[in-house]
Amino acid sequence: MRIHAWGLVAAFLAVTGTGAAQIGSSDEISVSGVGAVKFGMTVEQAAAAGVPLTAAAHAAGARCFSAHPAGRPGLSFVVRDGTIVRADMVKPANLKTVDGFKRGDSETTVLSYYVATSGGASDFPFSETSDVTLIASPEFSRGDGVRRLVYEITSANGVIAIHAGLVPRDLRRCASAA
Repeated sequence: MRIHAWGLVAAFLAVTGTGAAQIGSSDEISVSGVGAVKFGMTVEQAAAAGVPLTAAAHAAGARCFSAHPAGRPGLSFVVRDGTIVRADMVKPANLKTVDGFKRGDSETTVLSYYVATSGGASDFPFSETSDVTLIASPEFSRGDGVRRLVYEITSANGVIAIHAGLVPRDLRRCASAA
């Protein structure tokens, strides 16, 4: 019996989760996940799908923490009660959303799109002391248990961050369970 070396390498990569499924520059952010990482997966399932995640420092027994994929600085996932529920993308990451938006796009462009295609979007200041505007689709009025895309935008820089999944109105909170 002849064993091919490439077959062994492919089998090893598939089992160890270090294959080509890493999040790449052509992967998109959507309400269902980012690349091979789908909301509702565990960290172990993400690794089995080829995207190992490293948990950020957190207290033992914490119900909510963030985890980061290797090789994609600026992208993180929120894990709540053992399940991946949200993605957060900041500089230097610059993946596009499923709707084609990325960091740097203007508020007018993003808001106009969602008003025309989904019947509306939340559009309000992040805080009273900030120049950041949040645009969310679907709107926050539908509750925290709805998967959505949320854009943080400034007039000077356009989109500065994108959040997807179970994103609460207060971005500093952990995502609510569905």
